[in-house]
Amino acid sequence: MNTDTTFYHESEHKKRVYLIHNILNYLHTSNERYLADTKSVIDRQSLNANLISGVNQSDRHKYFQEINAWVNAARREILTKR
Repeated sequence: MNTDTTFYHESEHKKRVYLIHNILNYLHTSNERYLADTKSVIDRQSLNANLISGVNQSDRHKYFQEINAWVNAARREILTKR
């Protein structure tokens, strides 16, 4: 799974990619070319990612502060457009 809510599923009998379409629905494909590309992207993201439990407290604090700032900026933008 990655941040755009793409799920790559591989079992003994099949491979699938699931894309969240909206809150209750999803799209899926078994197109081999698309599957290979998606798996490659997810694998690269995993190699470059840090587990939040594996980084120190100041890194976690910085990460959540950045998310909080992003949410507040979006909130201000929405409120000023009313």
